[in-house]
Amino acid sequence: MIEPSARARGLVSFFLLLLIYAGSTSLNAAEKTLAGELRTLDAMRKGLDTPTDQVEARGKALLEKHDNPDQRALIHYHLAHIHAQSGQRRPDLVMEHCEDALKLPSLDAAKRLQLYIYLGDAKQQMNRVRSTKEKLSFPETRAEATNAYLQGLKESTKYSIPETKPELPIREPFERPQGDPNDPEFKRRVAQSQKEAEEYVRQREQAKQDQQAWENRRILYDQIVYLYLAQPAADEEMREVVARALPQAMVKVLLDRFQEKVGMRQPAVDTPTTPSEATPLPPDAARRWLLWLNLGILIIVVAALLWRRLRHKKGQRKNAGG
Repeated sequence: MIEPSARARGLVSFFLLLLIYAGSTSLNAAEKTLAGELRTLDAMRKGLDTPTDQVEARGKALLEKHDNPDQRALIHYHLAHIHAQSGQRRPDLVMEHCEDALKLPSLDAAKRLQLYIYLGDAKQQMNRVRSTKEKLSFPETRAEATNAYLQGLKESTKYSIPETKPELPIREPFERPQGDPNDPEFKRRVAQSQKEAEEYVRQREQAKQDQQAWENRRILYDQIVYLYLAQPAADEEMREVVARALPQAMVKVLLDRFQEKVGMRQPAVDTPTTPSEATPLPPDAARRWLLWLNLGILIIVVAALLWRRLRHKKGQRKNAGG
């Protein structure tokens, strides 16, 4: 067997490195291109005036162009974000893109939890696009939306989200190293300073993601709480559903938040109240109401008399002067 020469081995290594570099450069270029395309896509978001069909057409073109799973997850995320932040006019599209994005595991914790929020919100709005026969009652809609929020809370346990909102790191003011550019020690200090700056930027970006993940988890809790504060009340159903889906510690957090806000719940109304069925004011309240009404009329009458008297005196002075 003929052993390859050192030169041949060197050439093979060189071409392998060249191929790796070309592949990484191509990937970075594709990522930069996609980032620009997503910014252009997001610029189409104009609230209730967002051109939904045009957004979908451009999104479809991007999905056809990019076959990398990580890139496709980002595209679906941005499409869900645009439709959700445009008044949920097409909750069916929000649900479609949320579900497609969540099938791909590459998105960070903050984005994935945001998708579960959008998914639950879209389920609340689905009656807008359902036919009359397909429309769900509020308890049924509440159950569907709650399931989406609970999925998000359950997934949040996979991430290292702190119990309290994380703070952004603070860095001392940057001081550029001084010295001879040709001095090895100066070069070392410059390199060290640059390394510290890059590490600070990395930590700050990570802290921002952690803050957003923490905030999205809080929103998932609150969405469930507010759904079950609405009438008809179903407190026991909420406790059972939550207990089946979440660890005990998270169940306690959610139920504590519910108890804090339960005083906000509006009383149930069985039938609309017509004027003829309206409950009469208590006697004391009626007397107070009449007293304030009479006092208001008296103030208006006195003001009118004073104004008339002042006008009369002004007319007398004018005649006397003439």
